[in-house]
Amino acid sequence: MAIETAQFTVDRPGRFMGVGIEVADDASVSVTQSVGSHLFDHRGQTTLASIGVFTDVAAGAPAGIARFAETGERPQSVLSHVTATLAHPFPASGALVGHGSSLFFDESTAVSGTDVRDEQGALVAHLVGRSIVVGRTPMELGAEA
Repeated sequence: MAIETAQFTVDRPGRFMGVGIEVADDASVSVTQSVGSHLFDHRGQTTLASIGVFTDVAAGAPAGIARFAETGERPQSVLSHVTATLAHPFPASGALVGHGSSLFFDESTAVSGTDVRDEQGALVAHLVGRSIVVGRTPMELGAEA
């Protein structure tokens, strides 16, 4: 099952923070976020902690999207572990773009890998995320489902 290149919506925190997600037909994911002074820490710098919502989407979504593309199933999952290897400083302005894909998934767990780059293409971080499938009912189905 292939997914055409499409815009996918993100959750409320993602919308608030300006995180965008686009899925290609090979189930790879591009995640974007503008950076600027609204993300600065007390030193006037953007850090990994400043972009937590972006990191959550970039590290967790690729395997979930791949699972959906291959099986048509959309189980609820939770990002349980993130490893971030930082390469260059985060930019003070502009945008971050993460390109990620699924490394592995089965019925209970998934692993994604995402490279995060600045607008000039410099590698800022490499993220590896592990997600676990949980038995929660999706919110749109209600408690009766």
